[in-house]
Amino acid sequence: MEIERNFRLFIGKVPVIEQPAGISPLPRAAGTDLGLFRDLNAHIAVLDGAGMVAGENKPWHEFVPKACKDFPVFYPGTHYMETVMKWAPRGQEFAAMAPGIQRVMAGDLDRFDLIYAIKSNGCDIWLQVEITPFPPGVLVFHKDITETRRKEQHHQQANKMEAIGTLAGGIAHDFNNILAGIIGYSELIKEDIEALGGVDEKTHERLDNVIGASMRAKDLIHQILTFSRFGQEEKHPISVNSLVKEVAQFLRASLPATIQIQQSLYSESLVIADPTHIHQILMNLCANARDAMGAEGGILSIRLEDVRLSGKKILDADRVLAGEFVRLSVGDTGTGIQPEILGKIMEPFFTTKPKEKGTGMGLAVVHGIVRGLEGGLFVSDRRPNGTWVDVYLPLHGKNLPADKKDPGKESVKGGTEHIIFVDDEVALTQIARDSLANLGYQVSVFSDSMAALADFKEDPGAFDLVISDITMPVLPGDALVREMRRIRPDIPVILITGASERMDPDRAEQMGINALLYKPMISYDLAATIRRVLDGKH
Repeated sequence: MEIERNFRLFIGKVPVIEQPAGISPLPRAAGTDLGLFRDLNAHIAVLDGAGMVAGENKPWHEFVPKACKDFPVFYPGTHYMETVMKWAPRGQEFAAMAPGIQRVMAGDLDRFDLIYAIKSNGCDIWLQVEITPFPPGVLVFHKDITETRRKEQHHQQANKMEAIGTLAGGIAHDFNNILAGIIGYSELIKEDIEALGGVDEKTHERLDNVIGASMRAKDLIHQILTFSRFGQEEKHPISVNSLVKEVAQFLRASLPATIQIQQSLYSESLVIADPTHIHQILMNLCANARDAMGAEGGILSIRLEDVRLSGKKILDADRVLAGEFVRLSVGDTGTGIQPEILGKIMEPFFTTKPKEKGTGMGLAVVHGIVRGLEGGLFVSDRRPNGTWVDVYLPLHGKNLPADKKDPGKESVKGGTEHIIFVDDEVALTQIARDSLANLGYQVSVFSDSMAALADFKEDPGAFDLVISDITMPVLPGDALVREMRRIRPDIPVILITGASERMDPDRAEQMGINALLYKPMISYDLAATIRRVLDGKH
């Protein structure tokens, strides 16, 4: 523990306490006055040889938070060790203090250090204590290190989330390859049975269900990657409506059955944000709503609508909002927010949840994101019928109606060009070979990028298109493309990725990549992209 310079005179083996000029020495017997250090952010007590408190710099109740008033009180005339032992059952660390004091008094230790927590009845603090010889007794120095401990815990949590994000990326890549195999083989089976004269409609429906379930799993993987902040932050016009639907789908898989989700989505408008921002806002607010309803469950409501504000006062007391906004609201049917804590809910680390349930960062994160997007936040307590949180984001424009056509039902145009296809998953190269061959293409497939490069070098002009996965052993897909283009700069390229930090749309554009596709893909997407690239419409 770092202790202020003036107080360091008390620590260690200093037999005589030196005082600044003009101040008389502090007595070492009963009645010791430590008023000189009253303003120090610590509690200092001098114990005599019997373990009695001989003096203190400030009353204990002024040092600890009000919520901790029912804990030990040390003041002149009390027996310190007896008081400590009275509260020892509260924690094993606390119980170690009395033996530490005794060993310092007996001369067995030059200094005793201890960090312990006091957590009960709303009290949640961490204290560090140093006990040093102060003949004929000892000197006890208490310092509140709660904020430091919380920052350390937050840092550890941030590191943990970073590790989870890295793990999610690796899992996503492997899982997307598995899904690509399921989808690819299912589509080939559909083509085979149609070529054999077809089967009953129920078999087609079952295969379509397999493909549909796989695509939903793909969406789930996409959400996991987004929530783990996989990729670069990039603000652009986005539809909040579509993101809300994605998050609601994700939530249905993770919320207990006792919680019902109700959506009232009346806005199709766009806002300027990174999709990750909206995901974080929604997930934090929905997590708080879930926790507010507890095991009994209830209704989690998500509402989206366009509003016009004229001086709406928001949570930031120094700001008001005016103009057109998209209002995203999340409500619950929990017990609501107690009035005395309503003003604290945006403070970092503030939480009413047990330590294992929350970090107190949820609403603080939401508040920071919303303010960064030039929006506002409003919390409405409707005790005992729950809480609503309204997020206002500046409206950027209206979303254009989406094309409702099902591309899988449209005809797929093939060709006769020669394609080189590279993926380290053998099953995916087999699927690509059969699927593209059915469309008339010549296909050379490789599960080894070095072998693909060697074959390309033998006759670079034999190929019309290169399709390669990004994540490959030895020679990754982007490196393979660079080597091929050193030999033949005009060769068209489509890169495929399941989840890779090596490639994003911006980097693909900088490299001159003609198209970037994400696993798993339906055959129509791959075929349509191939035709677009080969026809020069990229």
